[in-house]
Amino acid sequence: MAGQLEQLLAKAQQPTTVAVIVALLIVAITTRLFTGAPESGSKGAHTAAKPGYYAPFLGHVPQMSLNGDSFLAGLREKYPQGIVSLLFMGKTHSIVYKPSLATPLMNKPHSVADESFVSKRLCLTNFGFKKSDLDLFQVFWDEVGKAYNIMLSGEGLANLVETTATSLKSSIADFVTFNAYPSDQAEWERMAEADVVEHNGEQYVEAELMGLTKNFVAQTANPALMGTDFCKNFPEYPKYVWDFDAGFVLMAMGLPSWLPWWPLQRAQASKRRQLGCLDEYHEALDKWSKGEEPGHRWENLDDISILQKERVRIWEKHNVPVSVRAAADLGLVWAMNANSSPLVYWMLLHIYKDTVLLEQIREEIAPYIKGVQPTNLFGTGISIPPKLETFDIEGLTTKCPLLKSSYVETLRLYVSAWSIKYVLKDTTLGRGDDAYVLSEGTYAHAPHDLHQLDPKYFPEPHEWQPRRHVKEVMGEDGKITITADMGSIRPYGGGAYMCKGRAFAMRELMMYTAAIVTMYDIRRPEGQEWFVPKTTKQAASRHPTKEMKVWIKRRPQPDEE
Repeated sequence: MAGQLEQLLAKAQQPTTVAVIVALLIVAITTRLFTGAPESGSKGAHTAAKPGYYAPFLGHVPQMSLNGDSFLAGLREKYPQGIVSLLFMGKTHSIVYKPSLATPLMNKPHSVADESFVSKRLCLTNFGFKKSDLDLFQVFWDEVGKAYNIMLSGEGLANLVETTATSLKSSIADFVTFNAYPSDQAEWERMAEADVVEHNGEQYVEAELMGLTKNFVAQTANPALMGTDFCKNFPEYPKYVWDFDAGFVLMAMGLPSWLPWWPLQRAQASKRRQLGCLDEYHEALDKWSKGEEPGHRWENLDDISILQKERVRIWEKHNVPVSVRAAADLGLVWAMNANSSPLVYWMLLHIYKDTVLLEQIREEIAPYIKGVQPTNLFGTGISIPPKLETFDIEGLTTKCPLLKSSYVETLRLYVSAWSIKYVLKDTTLGRGDDAYVLSEGTYAHAPHDLHQLDPKYFPEPHEWQPRRHVKEVMGEDGKITITADMGSIRPYGGGAYMCKGRAFAMRELMMYTAAIVTMYDIRRPEGQEWFVPKTTKQAASRHPTKEMKVWIKRRPQPDEE
């Protein structure tokens, strides 16, 4: 080892090596001295400040690669105007983080600032489209985009919510089954390595909280979108989604599929498995829609969502190949699961960690969700679990401000939406002396978590404090109503490409959290304290870097009348 170190030092001291190092230092220092510019323009629209950089052409890529979150947070503090201009690979990229500038950016029409190039790129890098499919993509994409509005309101949203609520009511008793053998457990318990433990004469289920909750949500909510046959035939599908999501950003970067990087390889393998499942699904849907027999594995396709039925109509209208239908649904199912299911974990962790808040939320939601203990007609030898009797989703989402503020705070802290636009025409953001120019041929980004974690707007921004979103609103009759809303945060993005599933996601997160809080007590194993794990950022949300084992038991419920 000492000999290798001596050889390395000797090489470093060679004239050629020294000359190269000196030359690189000179280039870096010179580049830093002659790059960067302050904000310009004294009246009217300004040009955003340009921080200096050390690497020609690469610009600010090294800083973003090493620690992008810290780099951008530093720029936010240094440039409080809300916009800064960076250089990536020779291209100008404006970073916009002030709400008064980000909102008009998101609302720019496609003819001025377009974001469709992002969707097209992801179709190629992540979702399994081929370049030859893009012409067909252009033909049907507008119709598919309009179909997503089904999820925002009306019958389509009501159908998704009602079907999910029915599934949750029938499954909540099996959130943990108290079965010690994996063969007798629910799929989500096996994925969380659940086991039965006893302490002081009480029985608990020990499980990993993230694995349990995200798989429970996925397994019980997906039937509302994809139908029961899909979930029955592919019970392992959620695992493919999690592996795919963990490597999503690497795939979006366009890294070669042969690169021996485990998260990338696992994501590629998961994509292939998902496409295989979806190919079979769409072959069956195609036969079903034509009145043909889809096969014994697909006998209940009538219960697919209204959204899926509309998408099937569009596929048939444009004669879209099964492989393209599968690729389109890969993106749909990924978005439904990866961006919302893990957030239930964060809501539960923070609520159960705060015993006062836990009891306040239980009291608040009690009029709208109620569990009961069914009468046991089979004797003491058979245990009958409690069930949900009352489940008023509308009441939970509109009359429970503390629960809703917990949802909003979870989005603020753990969702990392990032909107990108390509500027097609010179345009401005803001008004008067606070206006800034975006030049044609440049890119504009709105990393929404830069605002969500800004201490000027949210004191102690890295602390989960749900009450910061609770507000008193005076009605026309003079009565004060307690409410909670998003305020200035935009966790679902903005503009025409704002997440179309946001209305369903809100109801989903609140109903699952309310059901679990009502039916179960959750604590840390004996001798262990609650903690908030450090996080790692994935495609759209933050995930814990450390597992959280918990003990779970059923809460006593009043007898059924």
